[in-house]
Parts: sequence; C-alpha cells; structure tokens
Amino acid sequence: MASFAPIIEEAWEHRRRRRQVLGSAVVAAAASVAIVVATAGSGSWSGGLGQARPVVVTSSAVLSRPPYMGVRCPGANSIACDRVGLAVWLKRPAVSVTATIAGVPLVLNHRDEFLWPGDRPHTSFDGFLQPAGIVSRLHVRPVDGSEMRRLRHRGIPVRGQTWLGEGNAGGPVRLTIHEPDGRTFVTHVRVVLRPGWG
Repeated sequence: MASFAPIIEEAWEHRRRRRQVLGSAVVAAAASVAIVVATAGSGSWSGGLGQARPVVVTSSAVLSRPPYMGVRCPGANSIACDRVGLAVWLKRPAVSVTATIAGVPLVLNHRDEFLWPGDRPHTSFDGFLQPAGIVSRLHVRPVDGSEMRRLRHRGIPVRGQTWLGEGNAGGPVRLTIHEPDGRTFVTHVRVVLRPGWG
C-alpha cells in the first residue's frame, strides 16, 4: 500500500506557508492604518490634490463685509423664476470660492466673469442659483390673493408669485475659500434674502 505521509506533510507545509503570508499582510495593513490615523490626528494630513485640510473659521476672519443675497427674476418683486444671487467680499484675495445656500451648491465667479485656473486672485465673487427653493428652502411667503387685490386697488402692479420682502427669509450659507498659497478656509453664515438684486 502506498504511503500518504509525504502528501500529508506537503499539505501541512503549504498551510503553514499560507498562514505566514496572510499574517504578514494583516500586520502590514494594520501598520498602514495606524500611520494614516496618526497623521490625520496630527493635523498634517493632506488629501485629494495635496492641499491642506480646510480650516473652519468665523465669517469675520475671512469676509470684509456681510454677504448679499437677493432675488434675481424679471419683473419687480417677482419670485416666479426661483433664482437668487449671492455676492461675497473677502479680506484676502482668493483663486476660487464655492458656496452652498441652504445645502444646495453653487460656484462663485468674479463679477459674472467665469474664472479659469491661473486667473489672478480676487476679493469679490458672486454667483446665481436656480432653482433656489425660494419658498421651500429660503422661507419666502408670497403675497396672497387678498393682499394682491389690495395692492392692485392702490395702483401697484403685482402678478402671481410676488414677494415684497416681508418676513424672515434667508438661509444658511457655507463658503469654501481657496487662497493662492494653497490654504482652504470654510465659514458658515446665515444670510438674509432681499427682494431684489443689485
């Protein structure tokens, strides 16, 4: 009868080698995770394109004046187009600024001019959001039917979806500011919505 001892011994040896390889891989993975966690905790972690992690600051640290947000629709006091503009002014020049209005993102440019990589930094930026959710997200209460009739009786031309600026309209704005030296700052500010733009 043939002996199976050499085959069994070879199988056990193969199993031991496999366990050693798996053990080494687990140790290496654990070491990598530890390095990442330690680096992130030290504040020196760089992600994405090698840029530093954004620093959260107060709005007064980066803005030279409060942001302006206003409805930009054709026709006086109309909100029918559901479009708003946002303008910000910075204390230091930036290469780009992105924003969210009540959680909805938009890109800000310099005075309606689209910015390209390599353009010189600016301190003023603006942009437009449509649909903005003027009623649903920014808490605008349009003029109701009885108020519209009263205004028309006084000779004030109003149409459907009209807002005269009353109430506590507006919402939270988050700004992400990218400066020329690679630093990125994030700030949060609540901005009041105005019935007109400009």
